[in-house]
Amino acid sequence: MSDRAFADAPSVSRTAVRRGVVARRDSSPLTVAELVTTDGNRWSRPGEPTIYLGSDPAVALAEFARHLDVDASAPRGVLWMVDVRVDRVVDLRTPESLAELGASTGPAWPLDQERCRSMAADLRQQGIQGLIVPSVAFLDQPERWNLVVFVDAIESVAATITSPRPLAAIGPAEPAGGSCHRRDGQQPESLGAC
Repeated sequence: MSDRAFADAPSVSRTAVRRGVVARRDSSPLTVAELVTTDGNRWSRPGEPTIYLGSDPAVALAEFARHLDVDASAPRGVLWMVDVRVDRVVDLRTPESLAELGASTGPAWPLDQERCRSMAADLRQQGIQGLIVPSVAFLDQPERWNLVVFVDAIESVAATITSPRPLAAIGPAEPAGGSCHRRDGQQPESLGAC
C-alpha cells in the first residue's frame, strides 16, 4: 500500500480511498462498527472512540501480538483489509510534522504514551480525522505505520471504513490429513516437525 498521498504535506494531507489491515481473534464476518474502541490506547484516552489500522498485514499482526499475554496460547483469528476514506490526516512520521507540533524527533518518542495521547487530543480538537503514526513494532521502518482514525471527527464509521474482506487466517494450521505423527508414532513438539 502506498502512503505517498499522506506524505505530500507535512501537516494535513488530503486523501483518496486508502486501505488498512486489522487482525481479529474472531473469525465471524467483520462489521466496521466492531473496529471502534473506546479503550485507552497509545493514541487515545479511555472514552475516545478510535479505530486503529495497520499499513500492511505484518503491522496488523505485530500490533495484535503486542496485546497478547506472555503465556497465551497461539491465537486464532483473521486478518481483514478495509477501504478507508479520510480527508484530514496528519503524518507523524515526518520531522516536519513533529517540528510543527513542537514535538521531539528522537527515535523513541512514540514510546511515550502520555505524549502521544496529548498530541492526538490536540489534533482531535483541531478537527483532524486521523493520524499516520509509526508502528511501535517497527520503529526502524517508517514505511510501516498505523492509521489512527478519530471516530468523533468523521461523518460516520460506515461511510469512512468500507468493504471489509478477509486476507488470511491467523493461528496454527491443522496439517493436511488431520494429525501429524513422527515416524516413531509420537506427536511432534511443533507442526514444523511434520
